[in-house]
Amino acid sequence: MGSTAMEIVYLQFASWLLFTVYLFGLPWWSRIVNDGAGAWRGTCWTPAEEIVCGDGANYTALAVELDRQRVVDGVAKYYGCGCGEAIFGDWPCMVMPLPVLAEGKTVDGFSVSYYIGTAPATGLTAAFSAFPILSMWYYGTGGVAEFQVINPQVRGVYKGSQAANLLWWSLGAFQLFYGLFLTFTFCYMPTIHLPMVILFLSSLAFHFALVAHLSGLSTPAGKVVTTLCGCGILAISVGMFFPTSPSLPGQYAFWLGECVGLSTGSLIAPLLNFFAAQQQYSQALTSEAAIGGPRWLLGSEQGTLNSGLLPSRGDYGLRWGEGAARCFSIESDFDEDESVRLMPIPECFICPMSQTPMEDPVMTVDGNVYERSYIEQWMRHRLQQKLRVTSPATNQELPSHRLVSLSALQKAIEAYLAHRPELRGSLHASRSFEEAAQLLQCDLLEKQAAHVSAEDELSLLRDSNEVLFGALGDAERTSASVRRELDQVKARATDAEAALEVKASELVALKEQCEELNAIVRTLEEQRAAPMQTAEAGSSPLQAQEPPPGRLVHPDSTASLSSSKRSSGRNPQRTPGKKGSATAAAVADVADAAPSRAGGGSLGQLPLGPGQKSGGSGRRSLCGLCLALGASLVAISLIATAVLPPESWLRSLAGLSIPGTFFASESWSVSNETLDWLSGQRDSYAQSASKGAKSRKEDKRQEERTREERRREE
Repeated sequence: MGSTAMEIVYLQFASWLLFTVYLFGLPWWSRIVNDGAGAWRGTCWTPAEEIVCGDGANYTALAVELDRQRVVDGVAKYYGCGCGEAIFGDWPCMVMPLPVLAEGKTVDGFSVSYYIGTAPATGLTAAFSAFPILSMWYYGTGGVAEFQVINPQVRGVYKGSQAANLLWWSLGAFQLFYGLFLTFTFCYMPTIHLPMVILFLSSLAFHFALVAHLSGLSTPAGKVVTTLCGCGILAISVGMFFPTSPSLPGQYAFWLGECVGLSTGSLIAPLLNFFAAQQQYSQALTSEAAIGGPRWLLGSEQGTLNSGLLPSRGDYGLRWGEGAARCFSIESDFDEDESVRLMPIPECFICPMSQTPMEDPVMTVDGNVYERSYIEQWMRHRLQQKLRVTSPATNQELPSHRLVSLSALQKAIEAYLAHRPELRGSLHASRSFEEAAQLLQCDLLEKQAAHVSAEDELSLLRDSNEVLFGALGDAERTSASVRRELDQVKARATDAEAALEVKASELVALKEQCEELNAIVRTLEEQRAAPMQTAEAGSSPLQAQEPPPGRLVHPDSTASLSSSKRSSGRNPQRTPGKKGSATAAAVADVADAAPSRAGGGSLGQLPLGPGQKSGGSGRRSLCGLCLALGASLVAISLIATAVLPPESWLRSLAGLSIPGTFFASESWSVSNETLDWLSGQRDSYAQSASKGAKSRKEDKRQEERTREERRREE
């Protein structure tokens, strides 16, 4: 064990011992110094009758008993030590401070605060507690790694960790409140002093509890530290809550609890340092045994060093390796077949992980020695696996990952192997095998990585293939839907084309009917002009009687028209056509048949003008014209019924009104107003047919545009 470490331990124990003796001897120090040494005579100036004891005792009687009499100005008077006077607080009774008396309160029971309430005692307390508190700081915050020595299973104690921060803050709170406790003394500021006492004792108890938790019970040192912490906390708690009374325990319980708590707390740091020094000493012995070997192997055959002084580390290891090689070399008379029975290599040269002699030995913080490459690989593997880095030899967590190179041991191993040539072949073979195995492992890892990457790529390809198949299925479903829509559009287009063809044929028929109607109108105009020419030639005008409004011919005119058509075999004015030729033929037959009849049939029953007789060519012409006009109206009605919608021709028939002057009163001819009306009807029919044709063409164009847009979209 190093002398420096032990000196620190001795100093810590000495400071703890002085502080403990000082605390527990406060009542006796007060009696010895104040009365035995007579210090009260120069420091106590309070009359005895003015002093009040906390337990209710009569201080004057105590002063008389202690013979504290002083003659002042020729008058003998008893004096006592008020609170804050003398070297220590007065020991006969607990003297009440003036601020407490002013408030009408009393404090019963002695305490450390009372004894050190004077200025000299406060200074002595600070001096005796300085070194123990410094030791607490060292092992409370600065030396958190020492807890690994006390409790190897402790976790999370390193600088900056939560445990280290709690240690620092708890001890810092104790230091702060302890300083305020010494500043605001009991005799001068009791209202501030009492809270400071509670705070510094509570923070110290919390610090003890944290140290006990970190120390644990796994090692003897941890058990001792935990026991001391428990004793300190128990003593402080009992002293604070013990009831005060005039009895001896009631008066000194709180003071005793404070003394036990402070003394046990100041003892923890020296014990921690002592255990740490013991552990370091044992580790040093282990390292010395691993590096140095037996003393008799270090030098000559007698085992003493030539120079009598310790050599350097390199020479130290070199000599030790040579001595070990000489000790374990094979005898020369061994047979060749027995050369394989080599003497064992020293165990300290063998790495516990590789089981081969070490080339670059390093030491971890727990004192074990390993091959550098193996221990680094071990630590790296544990860190990659997010596991705690433990020692391969002890399976305990390493508080630090630092590795210490052992150059002396390295040179010792090299010297040993240099003097053991028979080991080189086997070592080279084993190393070659290890290198080959390592290379094979590297290749295997690379192949595994490549295989994993290939599997990942294949998995990605499978995923993308599934996505593509899904997209293809969606596209096929969309295409089928589009095909169905296209078939429906084609069917609608076919129906529309058929409807257009029907409309076109109807339009052609309507056009032919309009042409026939024009021919009929022209025929009527010619027939109207013929009677006028006959009248000019000298025939007497007939006095025609105007038919009733809305009636063109006699009701039997249709029958007359049919009989005339059957009786006539001539067709001189038949207009060529497909559908309207029958109508034109009927009109022509009526016109031809009218002169051949002499008032027979229903035509002879038409009402004539007054004084007119039935007969004559003019009469027959007029009757034929009326029949032709009636037939034209019937034909127009039939055409409107066949071509126009029902609502259109009904609307036309509803609005049909023939003017009242249909026949001229003088000439029995068709009036101009009637012809204009017929021409207007013809024009309206032609416009309606033209609009229908335009509408059908526009619908066809719109359908073609729609079909073209869909074809482009597909």
